[in-house]
Amino acid sequence: MSLGTKIKAYRKKAGMSQEKLAELCGVSRQAIAKWESDLSMPNSDHLFQLAQIFHVSAENLLAAEETQKEEKKKQFKKNISAGFFMILTYLLVYLLGRIICAKPQDQSVLGWLFGIDSIYYLYGWLLTSKLFWIAMLISVLPAFFGKIYYSLTTLVSFVLGIFIGEIFGPYPQGAFYGHNHYGWAIWLLIFLFSIGMGIALEKIMKKEYSQHDLKLWFGCWMLCFVIAVVFVYAVR
Repeated sequence: MSLGTKIKAYRKKAGMSQEKLAELCGVSRQAIAKWESDLSMPNSDHLFQLAQIFHVSAENLLAAEETQKEEKKKQFKKNISAGFFMILTYLLVYLLGRIICAKPQDQSVLGWLFGIDSIYYLYGWLLTSKLFWIAMLISVLPAFFGKIYYSLTTLVSFVLGIFIGEIFGPYPQGAFYGHNHYGWAIWLLIFLFSIGMGIALEKIMKKEYSQHDLKLWFGCWMLCFVIAVVFVYAVR
């Protein structure tokens, strides 16, 4: 239990309003609201005041404060680890793409690793348009702020978009703006769609849902995903 949660619980147990507690502590009601929401923390003098008002030991509240600090440190480390995990995963996708899609003949190692010539269509298009790195930033940066479900959703969709775009992208009849290949449109639609679904998943995971609810959400997500791909494939 965080310090703010404890302050709120003790205040309600004592039958006090935020205004009354603010008056006893000599602060504004907004300050009490921020304490209870963990947006700010009372200083040591206010902590001892709160302990006296609630008839509890100062150690009780201080323990909550220390626990809150430890939880924040753990969450910070977890976020950093998640961010670097996402970076390494995208780099792995980059290397796999080079192995599968790049033509190694008549190239040095550096040319094969960083060159943008002689690369098969969709993967090469992502590199030449810089969308590979833009998509990487869109996925990775939120992970450093704890949005791991969003990051994983966009990462998985990024990879699936490449495979699905390569499989269903060719358009033998030809189209000027598609250059006989609609893989770019399929990938782009899938990735943009995943951004919205990732945001929705983050909101869902913040609340308590049963396993059935999560399965239902995943089923709806997959259905919308398939419909989007079929739509692009049908109208190309």
